Amino acid sequence: MDWCSSFLALSSWEAKGTEELRGSTRGREGPAEKDNLSEPGEKQRNSLQKNITKAIAFDHGAMETEKDPDDRMDRVFRKNLRRTASNLSLMSTLGRAVSERLKIIVENPRAIHAFYDLDSADLGRGSYGAVKRARVKSTSATRAVKVISKDQCKEGFGALKNEIFISKKVDHPNVVKLYEIFEDSENLYLVLELCAAGHLFAYIRTQRGPLRDYQSVLIMRQILRGVSYLHSCHIVHRDLKPQNVLVTRPDISRDAGNSLRISDFGLSCEFEEGQTLTAQVGTTAYMAPQARVAA
Repeated sequence: MDWCSSFLALSSWEAKGTEELRGSTRGREGPAEKDNLSEPGEKQRNSLQKNITKAIAFDHGAMETEKDPDDRMDRVFRKNLRRTASNLSLMSTLGRAVSERLKIIVENPRAIHAFYDLDSADLGRGSYGAVKRARVKSTSATRAVKVISKDQCKEGFGALKNEIFISKKVDHPNVVKLYEIFEDSENLYLVLELCAAGHLFAYIRTQRGPLRDYQSVLIMRQILRGVSYLHSCHIVHRDLKPQNVLVTRPDISRDAGNSLRISDFGLSCEFEEGQTLTAQVGTTAYMAPQARVAA
């Protein structure tokens, strides 16, 4: 358990004053202090923080288990702490691996509104949430923030976790960049590179008539560069399609090598040299013919 989970658990218990917390601490309080537990106060917060610190120390082996009646209560408290923290924090399950691109830990334990101004309008919506335009308060740089509802993504958290894991490992001009991750009690926020022109499928539909040869060359060159880089990192995307290629500007011919970004790594995976992947995943209309036959 990391300190972010403990902080979130502390905040939740202070706000709710749950019976579970009072039950785990009542055995240590004198008769005169039992009634005070129902009201938040400095003494209660100090006592809770002490128990959280002690629980973390036990979990990391920094303290030995005491052979006294309070030992069982300590174990119960730590179990409840883990359960509550896991319900509150998805970010705690992602690990603290350093971003290969930024060389920093991208998980930010503070509130996103302390660093970004989010637009009220949505750039797009999906099954798990919305994408909003945001501006960095300190530099005025623009970003895209994917706001993911924690209640709605319970079934798809594996794919979300995989997307974050892969995004932290890659660094290429034709792969979308992940800058930061925030979390609160309701949502997970992924701060991504802003691709203001939408995805490639929409771009193709806005063109008058078929794409010209030079446009097709520019598009395929950038996509294949990104794919080649991913394969060199032993990562396979497994769901390449125009909807998963983002466009940074309306006229892709202005920058022949840096206007498209491969995104959405929910179905991606790592592979070993010589390994054969057999899972039938992806979008049927864009699968290779041999994969569709096998399906």
